[in-house]
Amino acid sequence: MAIRAVGVVSSDVNEKIRGVLSDCIKQWSSQWFINPIYDLSFKFNDSLFSSVEVAESFKCIHETAGYKLLAEDTCVRSSLLQDLFNCDKQTLEQIESELSIDAFQSINDDLAKLIYAKCNVALDGVSAEQVLVSVTVSLNGKSFVINLDSSIFTKMMGSLSAHSIQPIRAISIASVEASVPMKIAIKSEKIAFSQAVSLQVGDVIRLKHEIDEPVPVEVNGQRNYLKSYLVKSLNNKAIIFTES
Repeated sequence: MAIRAVGVVSSDVNEKIRGVLSDCIKQWSSQWFINPIYDLSFKFNDSLFSSVEVAESFKCIHETAGYKLLAEDTCVRSSLLQDLFNCDKQTLEQIESELSIDAFQSINDDLAKLIYAKCNVALDGVSAEQVLVSVTVSLNGKSFVINLDSSIFTKMMGSLSAHSIQPIRAISIASVEASVPMKIAIKSEKIAFSQAVSLQVGDVIRLKHEIDEPVPVEVNGQRNYLKSYLVKSLNNKAIIFTES
């Protein structure tokens, strides 16, 4: 089974990514805000086939290739723009009505481009694969989360592994030694309680799952990671994987 995304990174890669993102956010905040006060905390995806968890209450307020900005309160967008233009809410509404562009989208696209450039990755080289790092940013008292996909850091990790086998070694060890839960589910059927309590060995319950319908496979909490079909192998019931 191929490892779809990095999942596990070495301490060298971890520190490199922290440094790059810290520099980018420092440069970005200094360009767009007056005397910005910010604090950063990092959370890395350290489990194969999984994703960094973000609280369900957080909503996506901006998204571009490999870059997603989330906030618990949608007012964060307005608050950041008020800081940007140094104005109150009423004045901001007037400014936005006169602009021909979305100011919030522009400042976020600018941060994404800074990160792409620092990682030497072109926009068309970034794809939504799997969240590798989540950065919680507290900027002038407003908190938001930036999720970044592994594809952004592909060249960086390749460059590091050219000088050290440690980044690749961490992945290969994890892929061999780590165990991840797998769930395979087919459609179920409701039955009467009286029928359920009277079930005996040898009874048969027909399920609604069609024989030619794909069977979804969940790996380490990631739904529909693989698709498969019901088959027979020798005298055993089995599934065959067809795509990932």
